[in-house]
Amino acid sequence: MINIIFAGALALISADPFEFRGENTSTVVDTANNPNCMTDDGIVSCAQVASVAGVEGVIYSSAYHEGRLNGLLGQFREEHFLTLLRAFTEKYGEPTMSKEEWRNRAGASFDNTVATWAFSDGTLTLKQIGSRMGNGSFRFTATVNNPPASAPKVDF
Repeated sequence: MINIIFAGALALISADPFEFRGENTSTVVDTANNPNCMTDDGIVSCAQVASVAGVEGVIYSSAYHEGRLNGLLGQFREEHFLTLLRAFTEKYGEPTMSKEEWRNRAGASFDNTVATWAFSDGTLTLKQIGSRMGNGSFRFTATVNNPPASAPKVDF
């Protein structure tokens, strides 16, 4: 493990790469015939609903560049946050815990619990409140398998 500063908190980087449901950043995944996948700017995104850590109805999307995982985004009902936190901790080790302010459209603010795991190939965050109140989220962002930057499309 290597100590680093992440979002103002001390985090440990695992020497291990990220793995989720058998997928990782080094394995090539064939998405060609998957009807749940779509392609946009060289990134293939595949969405599915599955049971994760015994929590039914978790919606998640895996993103691939040249067949290799480069990101993952999941959403779940907020009441399952602690179940997923315990399961992720069991699998990935102790996370770095923090709080962030979350605001709704009316401007009310709430404390949002965030767990962060750092891997040799990216970062996983688990948030009690995701994009909207009542939903939690998890996101893996890879530091590998990213498409090359392209010039912005100026079509206006």
